Amino acid sequence: MQTLFLGDPASADAGQVGAKAATLSRLTARYRVPAGFCLDATTYETLGPGLAGDAGAVAMLRSLVQDGYAELCRRTGRPDTAVAVRSSAIGEDGGETSFAGQHETILDVRGIEAIVHAVHACWRSADSERAVAYRTKHGITERPRVGVLVQEMVPADAAAIAFSVDPLSGDRGTLVIDCGSGLGEALAAGTVTPDTYAVRKSDLAIVKRTVTGERPALTDLQVREVARLAIALETETGAPVDVECAFAGDALFLLQSRPITTLAAPAAFTVDWEEPGDAALTWTREDVHMDECRPALAADFVIQAPAFGLDRANLVFGPPARVRYRSVHGYLYAARVPEATAAEMPALEATALRRRREAARTLGPDWTSRYLPAVLAHFEWMKAARISDRESARAAWDSFWPRINDIWLIHMLIVPPVYSLLEELATLYASLTGRPATDAATFVQGRAETLQDLQQRLHDLAATIRTTPSVAGAIGSIRSLRELDALAGGPPVRAAIAAFLERHGDVGQPGFAIESPAWADKPRQLMLELARLVRSAGESPSVRRSRLLADGDALEARTRADLRDRPDDLSRFDEVLAAARACGALSEEHNYWIDRRCQAYARRFILRVAAVLVRDGSLAVTEDIYHLHISEVTDALVSGKDQRELIALRRRQYELDRRLRPPRYLGAPPAAPAPTSAIRDLSYRVEQTDRDLLRGVAASPGRGSGPVRLVSGPADFERFERGDVLVCRSTTVSWVPLFNMASAIVADVGGALSHAALVAREFGIPAVCGTNTALETLVDGEIVEVDGSAGTVRRIASMV
Repeated sequence: MQTLFLGDPASADAGQVGAKAATLSRLTARYRVPAGFCLDATTYETLGPGLAGDAGAVAMLRSLVQDGYAELCRRTGRPDTAVAVRSSAIGEDGGETSFAGQHETILDVRGIEAIVHAVHACWRSADSERAVAYRTKHGITERPRVGVLVQEMVPADAAAIAFSVDPLSGDRGTLVIDCGSGLGEALAAGTVTPDTYAVRKSDLAIVKRTVTGERPALTDLQVREVARLAIALETETGAPVDVECAFAGDALFLLQSRPITTLAAPAAFTVDWEEPGDAALTWTREDVHMDECRPALAADFVIQAPAFGLDRANLVFGPPARVRYRSVHGYLYAARVPEATAAEMPALEATALRRRREAARTLGPDWTSRYLPAVLAHFEWMKAARISDRESARAAWDSFWPRINDIWLIHMLIVPPVYSLLEELATLYASLTGRPATDAATFVQGRAETLQDLQQRLHDLAATIRTTPSVAGAIGSIRSLRELDALAGGPPVRAAIAAFLERHGDVGQPGFAIESPAWADKPRQLMLELARLVRSAGESPSVRRSRLLADGDALEARTRADLRDRPDDLSRFDEVLAAARACGALSEEHNYWIDRRCQAYARRFILRVAAVLVRDGSLAVTEDIYHLHISEVTDALVSGKDQRELIALRRRQYELDRRLRPPRYLGAPPAAPAPTSAIRDLSYRVEQTDRDLLRGVAASPGRGSGPVRLVSGPADFERFERGDVLVCRSTTVSWVPLFNMASAIVADVGGALSHAALVAREFGIPAVCGTNTALETLVDGEIVEVDGSAGTVRRIASMV
């Protein structure tokens, strides 16, 4: 019987201490491995009778543990070192069988007696039902031999499991990292939903990220550090590895490395085509607004909302083409199906553009007199709808979806005409003056009344909190408005926040997912935004707005001066400018009044229906409704059918689907690159060739520099500070608090009329859009300079 420390030559014998301990022992000299000692398999074979109460065997084990623990405490410099007691069975973590999760690990063990009990627990786990079943499944008939590793406990701030090959797709050029805050026990057991990152090995670019909590468990620098560790261990092993590690402060500790024994063959992103001929269409992923995997009802909502509106608006304006959407593994794809010949379509496209521009000329008064009242009436119906039992819920559910259709038809009768008119203004301005078309956005900046009011009220609310020290110090940790009542000066602040939420509480959703709560439904997110604004006072939005309006008036005066001797051109310019100013603000205001408010009211309505199904036993919790299709909710409301088993299946499938990396196209590959506009196209993107200089669309003039802050969703908002460069895929009006603090904006998709571009103009922030790969190639914290006039993003200080 031996007590062998990691790093000792004898502890590298997997036949004596098990592969887990032996591997760590071999790696100790080159990696940061917590100190520890092994009780070899001979100890288990000799002192195993202690499990049945043999006092002599227990005493001998106690003596071995006491000696080993004393030396461990001497090496760590702490007399009461907490330890993790980990099984390291012979044959575990092998090339063919990993025994992952079959044997016991006991964390945060202190004291000799507790360690002895933990060693016994590890030994017993070798004969547990799950371990016996695992050996039987893999045809292992030998009696188990168990080593035990007693290792210094890492006080982990975050833990990660890295797979040096994508375990789902088998892609050997990409590694996958699951991570979570705190210790890694729940992560390894699969009892928590982790943050997930896909990292390209060749350049450590993060090609996909899914953050599930309020904040990311790891920074991007830490993700790349874990990736480097996994790549190094794969190189050293000569085969794909599964690596467990943890951060304590800034230090990364290696906890385990083993071969991946369940590597799948490369899997295709399979599609079940619904209709004959669908496979012959080109389906393009909708990754501008809905980049993430969505559960069943959320995907159905997209099809009944924006997809429905786009398709029906084509019937109004043309051209004769249907817009079809479908969900594949929770990702949204769209196909355009022309109903005229290729030779006829260009003329029909031109007619459709003319109709949209004509509609835009009356859109200002139409919005206030027709469209907005209709949308608000639908919201009031959702709020007041009687939902008390399955019968009333069924009636309301059937009436709800036609209202969603109508709201989003209105949306698409507004947005394409506005964008077409703004593009008309930009191209006319450029043709008449010879100056950049993107300058034309200056004419309409600062005129989005609701957004200006939103940011001014946020600014004023932060100023109020700043003058109340007890609230200012606590606002970032407050989860419920009731908590303010216990603070000195808190009740007036609570009243001010409640008044703000009454006016603007239906926004705040970081993205387009119907599951996302608005500020009014989850004030915690607003508290975090206010905490950032409180920490750093900025320019009053009203002052900035006055400057933006003055800039627009100055450009108008300059343009009129240029055209004073060209009366026909001046008349054309005046007409288009007047029309654009009458409705141009709707390019942003629609996002507030339709997108975000529909999201808020629809979510509340859906959860009220879900509450009926929970009460009647069809669902376990209200949020389960998102994993049912519209028709399945209808069936449950009619029959009372228990959907919990189906939902459990859907949840498991969703966890698999959200890890996939969906292709950009399905079906037939595009015959040729689709024509795009750097002004109008919301999905515009520029292919990059230079790692240190990204090029895109000059979306908002000026220069700004600062540390990069990669923002993919709400979990990233809390890290944002004044002066950061906001790097994102795309934006919504709910990101107003970030715009208030950003020194510049970089958006991977979109042209000069994308939301990010328009809101940057509205806030007077330099912006570059359509950079395509900024989220992948830029690193959190590195310094960049954004030139919104030239459309470039230049690295100043790289952190890769």
